[in-house]
Amino acid sequence: MPSGLALVAVYLAATAAVTVGTSVVVARVDSAAAVGAAKTPRGEAPEAIELAQALTSALNNHDVEALVALFTDEDAGPTVTADRYAWLQFEIALWAEQQVAMNIRVDASDYRLTEHGAAWEAEVYRDDWSGRGVSSLPVTNSVWVHGGKLANFTSVLRDGRDAERLGGLWRPGAAPERPTR
Repeated sequence: MPSGLALVAVYLAATAAVTVGTSVVVARVDSAAAVGAAKTPRGEAPEAIELAQALTSALNNHDVEALVALFTDEDAGPTVTADRYAWLQFEIALWAEQQVAMNIRVDASDYRLTEHGAAWEAEVYRDDWSGRGVSSLPVTNSVWVHGGKLANFTSVLRDGRDAERLGGLWRPGAAPERPTR
């Protein structure tokens, strides 16, 4: 009989621990959601579309300085993930110079707000891509806005087969090439 009581005691203790543990987890998830909601930049929503449009305009005008000025230099630093990956304003400037050197042109449409910024569809044209038989590249772009500046710009191919057609010209994990002088 003592072993039966021990099993019952173990069962009750385990049930109580699971119940308390579940309550703690639920409470932490609820408070984490509340903290996340408090950090969401609600006041930046209208300017997110304007920043996305300014980024597109700077690319089309081949204005490297204007493009780099759109990015924050706070926190861990801004990033670009597109045909190359750029971190911090120095690499973003290199990435922008590469876009200008390849005569980038962007036809953007369907700008919309997202939880942290904006997203839009675009047809992107570059001379080097055209040389590979890709006259226009359909992409979905997005920006993350922080403190009234861009913290991240991401461009994703709408058709993954385009990466194969572009070969080494579309390498999102690679840093922008540094100019050789």
